[in-house]
Amino acid sequence: MKTWMAAILTAAVLAGGPASAADDKGKGGSGDGAAMCSPRMGRLARNLGLSDDQVKKLHEAGQARRKAVEPLREKLKEEMKALRELLREEGSDAKVQSSLDRVQALHASIRAEREKFKSQAEAALTPTQRAKLLIVMAKKPGQARQGQRGGRGFRGHRGGDRDLR
Repeated sequence: MKTWMAAILTAAVLAGGPASAADDKGKGGSGDGAAMCSPRMGRLARNLGLSDDQVKKLHEAGQARRKAVEPLREKLKEEMKALRELLREEGSDAKVQSSLDRVQALHASIRAEREKFKSQAEAALTPTQRAKLLIVMAKKPGQARQGQRGGRGFRGHRGGDRDLR
């Protein structure tokens, strides 16, 4: 459930860039935090009652997370490619284990960044806002994880890595 919260907040925060809240207020903006973001984040901001400052904090935390995770994902992609090659070449167990260890370490680093973002997001929200977010997530669990696990994957294929078959 906490992963869903991080996923929803990340998607909502990163879906839109920050606009000038002062400009939007001057043009009849609501001042409820929704003026600074994408339509998706705007709805979430209105539903949770986020202030402009909270939206800004969430956006900054999301941007920091994305900057931290991008190089980790690139390294993970490279390491997974190397692991596939080891398996195709039927590399030794020691080499495979070493590669697995590196993959697991990268996954752990990505999880740590997600937890760091989740902590920052929770710190920016009041207990009532966190409860409202939990209710929103409970209503639409499939949408929070759309495209993940069980949905149509790369080029419409279902299931795992076809390269190993």
